[in-house]
Amino acid sequence: MIKMVEFDEGVWVPEECCTMTNPLTSGGESIPDDVEMPCEGSESCTGCGNCIIQIIMNEYALYTGQVTDQVAGLMDITPISDAIEELNSFPVEDATYAAAQMGIKALKKQIPMKVCEIHVDEYICPNCLEENGCNDAEVSDEYCPKCGQRLIS
Repeated sequence: MIKMVEFDEGVWVPEECCTMTNPLTSGGESIPDDVEMPCEGSESCTGCGNCIIQIIMNEYALYTGQVTDQVAGLMDITPISDAIEELNSFPVEDATYAAAQMGIKALKKQIPMKVCEIHVDEYICPNCLEENGCNDAEVSDEYCPKCGQRLIS
């Protein structure tokens, strides 16, 4: 699972795109200091507020349980198929292409997949094929705790 951090209120970004403050100089907590996104400065960049990539990153943070439902109201939820279609329109040579591909990968994980195998105390995720715990052969996870794939049992 990609670790997301809140950069501004309701704006979630991958931690790997951030420089973080030193906890010793920022009140004991490491917080995002700066964010460098692959789409910054490209001709197709319209700002994070209207950016489909930002919407996807916010949704990913929400769906993987890294953000509370309170922030969900700040997000413009776009149907998954429309978002994937829009992201597929990014030209390969555009600086936003890598971010668009990351978005497509995250969006595809929101399409529910049926659990492969269910045993008494574990199930197999259909996406990452990892074993996850369950109780009495009942899967209570809505998402795989290891890869973030949305599940149906």
